[in-house]
Amino acid sequence: MTNRVLQQLICNPPDMEACLAALLMQIPIGRVTTHGDLAMSLGSPTASRWVGHYVLHHDHGERCNCHRVVRASGELGGHVSGDPRIKEMLLRAEGVVVTDGKLVLDDYRHDDFNGKRPLLALQTAQESLSGETGVAERRATTSADRRRSRRFVCE
Repeated sequence: MTNRVLQQLICNPPDMEACLAALLMQIPIGRVTTHGDLAMSLGSPTASRWVGHYVLHHDHGERCNCHRVVRASGELGGHVSGDPRIKEMLLRAEGVVVTDGKLVLDDYRHDDFNGKRPLLALQTAQESLSGETGVAERRATTSADRRRSRRFVCE
């Protein structure tokens, strides 16, 4: 990874909320996805908890389709209203068959997202930065030395 690319990522990190909102808008009517599928589309499976937090706490406007995000087990999970029956009602209205609060995920799963996988880019940048010096050399330098060697000017 070039210094220019690193500088761009450090000075202008991706807007993760906007990236996730764009992914949510890609889930078609009558289809569902999981927190993990969305996290993978962002570039990191470990982001699934953050995805769950965002889905619950973001602005739930008219076009919000976060009711289409379900658990990996096929269970519907919660709904922002606090009433999971509303989520079930919304999914049924879109043609999703729900039985005892669960659906057959393979029948309705959408995981074909278009996105830039921004977390993968950030992880690659982090690995590139941590690989600049060897472990022994890193331990020998002071934190001030490290700050100076990695200083970027944001424009």
